[in-house]
Amino acid sequence: EWEVYSKKFKAITSAKISGSTELLVGHTETYTGSVMPQSLEDSSDYAWSVPEDSQSLIQIEGAVNEKNVSVKALAAGKAKLHLAATKDGDTQETDFEIHTLTEQDRLNLDADALQVPGKISGDFELATTSKSGYDVSWTSDNDAIAIDGGNATVTMGDTGLKVKLTATVTGKDEVTPKRSAEKDFIVFVPSSTNLAGSATVSGSYNGPSDWQNLSKINDADEDSGWNGWRSTGDAQPVEFIQYTFTEKLE
Repeated sequence: EWEVYSKKFKAITSAKISGSTELLVGHTETYTGSVMPQSLEDSSDYAWSVPEDSQSLIQIEGAVNEKNVSVKALAAGKAKLHLAATKDGDTQETDFEIHTLTEQDRLNLDADALQVPGKISGDFELATTSKSGYDVSWTSDNDAIAIDGGNATVTMGDTGLKVKLTATVTGKDEVTPKRSAEKDFIVFVPSSTNLAGSATVSGSYNGPSDWQNLSKINDADEDSGWNGWRSTGDAQPVEFIQYTFTEKLE
């Protein structure tokens, strides 16, 4: 005589929401639900909702019982999107935090993320697109750095000087005038007459391009262009070589 015992196994072990953690006010994004094990994703039931304390920030557009859901941002803040996934009577729930931003918030963050070296002695390139895909334009307050689109041409003169570069990140929303954010950079252009006849390597640094905080060797004038480092590559991190100059040519 055989006696059969049965044990009920949990159909799904977890639920997950995938999508952007940032959403611009007035814009809509698609979020996707999934479960583990993945083999049960297509046969599970999905129920989307917005908790009461987030309903002033986001709203669901369209169906709330499909694997994908459309969410629109209503106001700036931190909102939560809720998902309950069910299979054979077993339910797993999860929340997903969405940071809703105004376009101006996003522009300000993108402008803050832009970088320019603090000292330049040769031509260089400037970013023309921000990390969020906005257009970036540049201006210079001195002909020592002439800008054409994303190309900056450097002309060194008899004396070193500081040049102000201004980046403008411009929004995409159909408003007049378009929203924008600016960031200024002070760049030192060294003198063309401060040249070295010979030099010896005295140190090196291998790490991020922290141009303003690298150890420097000077002739008692930090703005003279004798800071004694040169970049040997373009990749990040970059190796910087530090020199001690043994002959100065005026």
